[in-house]
Amino acid sequence: MTRIFTKPKTLSDILHTDVLRANVEIKTTEELGVGTALAFINNAWTKATDTNVANAERVAVLLENAYCDGVYGVLLIGVISNVAYSETIKKALFKSNIIID
Repeated sequence: MTRIFTKPKTLSDILHTDVLRANVEIKTTEELGVGTALAFINNAWTKATDTNVANAERVAVLLENAYCDGVYGVLLIGVISNVAYSETIKKALFKSNIIID
């Protein structure tokens, strides 16, 4: 039996231009992979969804895999590619100075 494995995304797969990064504390109950969109809501970073991104003060992109609550690197301003987001999240990222190439 042949098994096909897909390589997980790495930072070099998604990041084109890095203008501003930060290390932020993320609250999560699920595994978040590189390239996940994050929303800053009520003084906490969480996974961005179509419903919560409208209330976000800021939107960022996760630059490393997050497996539990902790401090992780995020992209605040820059250019990314090879990621799939909904139109709502794409617009929020653009407003936060993150361009999808």
